[in-house]
Amino acid sequence: MSVTGKRRQTVILLLIVTAVLSGCREEVVNIGFISGLSGGNADLGEAGRNGAMIAVEEINASGGIHGKTVNLVIRDDGNTYDQAVKSAGELVDEKVVMIIGPFSTFMTEAVHSVTEPAKLLTLTPTASAMQITGKDDYLFKLNSSTRDNAGAYARQMHDKHGFGKVSIAADEQNRAFSESWVNEFTGQYKDLGGELLSASYFDSSTLDAYSTLVGELLEGDPDAILIVCSSVDTARLAQQIRKVDKNIPLVTSEWAGTRQLIELGGAAVEGMEVMQNVNLLGREPEFLSFMEKYRERFRVEPSFSSIMAYESVKIGAEALNLKSEEQSLKEAVIAGSPYQGLQQKIEFDRFGDSRRIPVFVSVQNRNYLPVE
Repeated sequence: MSVTGKRRQTVILLLIVTAVLSGCREEVVNIGFISGLSGGNADLGEAGRNGAMIAVEEINASGGIHGKTVNLVIRDDGNTYDQAVKSAGELVDEKVVMIIGPFSTFMTEAVHSVTEPAKLLTLTPTASAMQITGKDDYLFKLNSSTRDNAGAYARQMHDKHGFGKVSIAADEQNRAFSESWVNEFTGQYKDLGGELLSASYFDSSTLDAYSTLVGELLEGDPDAILIVCSSVDTARLAQQIRKVDKNIPLVTSEWAGTRQLIELGGAAVEGMEVMQNVNLLGREPEFLSFMEKYRERFRVEPSFSSIMAYESVKIGAEALNLKSEEQSLKEAVIAGSPYQGLQQKIEFDRFGDSRRIPVFVSVQNRNYLPVE
């Protein structure tokens, strides 16, 4: 064969390979996923990633999206604003069709600063603060707002338990969430006749001694202490409180309700009450199937973030399958609402906000059990 003929053959082969690779790329639907996979809140992000992975596996086993395989493109937000912005930019560059995550309000605000100008639909499974609620944007939320969640706590603590005065310890690092939560709780708790003795914000990364903080929380003889922090910080603070007062009732926000709270807190968190937006003791067939798959795959118990991330991926995939050529994905998600979750229907309003049924549990013998 002549040199010219060999070159022609090489060009033809390259064209064929390029066409094949292009065809392969077209057969994949990239869905972005971003969460804290490192740092102090990694338990929430890792559990969410695991739940999202199971959803993707189920979708692909059922034929994918319009016959195309779903690929989960995972990024770590590092629980820092700059890292979250960087990771979100990478997902935009990857041309993902949507993003699942992040899981905290602070990280969601960072990611949203990148995804909103790009008009990239983002479904956060758990973020809930009022500053990201009630807006006509490309951010959808599967969690109830802090107004709904904190209001449920106010009624539970005042009306059900009769706590007339409480003190609050709140996380400084995720203040975008904790301040919104505390403000909503305080307003509704006072409306019910309750008294807030103090609201102390602290940064666990710089706090050397807990004695001053614990002293502030116990001043005025509160009926209970409410902690608005991650599972790690809640466990640490509970241990310090128990060194001074072994009997005062402890309540923590929904943010802390993971297995890590029990594992790290030990005896100090026994009896602690927390609200969850999923019922981990539910008996629904699809829920039980998911729980079994999760345990089998990851050898640990799933958390609320696992379930809500799983549901987020499923909702996104269903909307992509139903979307018409004339619709944006945002329009398709709203049009397809409500969606059947593992335990309840998930309905989005025109702002992409939704509400969930609250379930209060307490730590009993290293397990979460329903509050009587």
